[in-house]
Amino acid sequence: MIIYNITAVVEPSQLNSWQTFTPSFLEGLMKTNFFTDVKYCKIYAPLNEAPSFSIQCTTSSQERLLSFLEEHAQGFDQMVAEGFGDQVLLFKTTLEQIEHLSS
Repeated sequence: MIIYNITAVVEPSQLNSWQTFTPSFLEGLMKTNFFTDVKYCKIYAPLNEAPSFSIQCTTSSQERLLSFLEEHAQGFDQMVAEGFGDQVLLFKTTLEQIEHLSS
């Protein structure tokens, strides 16, 4: 399993706008049909740091992720840039799940 993680660091003055924007952004990610699961998480950081969020998109293979990146990633980056400029910074990482334990 491959997890495409998008970390968003949001300027505090843009927090309300970001929270309004996020549902359509997440829905758009799911509608690409490249991901089986999209999770939206708040990152707890020290009080003096900007609010941060993690969007974790799960897909079945590296090939599917590469196809998403080629076909759609730039459009999603553009949506954030047009809506927020440099007030929301995105950092992306790719993870491969090695093991999953649950109770």
